[in-house]
Amino acid sequence: MRRVVVRPGFWLLAAGVWVLEPGLLLPAALAALCHELGHCAALRLAGNAPEKLQLSALGAELTPRRPLSYASQLPVALAGPGVSLLCAFLAARWGFYLFAGLSLALGVFNLLPIPPLDGGRAVQSLCALALPAPLDRGAPKWLAVAVAGVLLGAAVGAFLRFAVISLLLLALWLCAQSVKGLLEV
Repeated sequence: MRRVVVRPGFWLLAAGVWVLEPGLLLPAALAALCHELGHCAALRLAGNAPEKLQLSALGAELTPRRPLSYASQLPVALAGPGVSLLCAFLAARWGFYLFAGLSLALGVFNLLPIPPLDGGRAVQSLCALALPAPLDRGAPKWLAVAVAGVLLGAAVGAFLRFAVISLLLLALWLCAQSVKGLLEV
């Protein structure tokens, strides 16, 4: 990897986790590292290499050295969540339940079919490989909007019932990402 870019929001997120629950910082960082190593391994297997890793308050984004075809992008996108789910399974079997839970949450969250999440990239690749134009570009965008809308509804319900603002903020971000994708040409 040629460079790692760390945005100020990443440090703000890390500081927030440290202040609120310091015991989460190391297992969460390890879960995220395993997830990204899954993507890196899949990139290498596809004959490519990571060019840049950007860390922000919204997560990590790995940029390949060369653009990927849709057929190559699909396994690379699914490798991160796959490694997260494997880590969750193994950690739970060995009694590391906090790491298992964090890995499970990271893997499942990243499978949501909303770009820029891994699931959004996987759905885009699948649609590009299986659907005729213009459905191949429109279907993933509308699916992302629908899923984000359902998540927003659930988050509003959780906020009204339990005053959980973090889920509401996350759902609003996912909605913004999905609508942004819909408006892009």
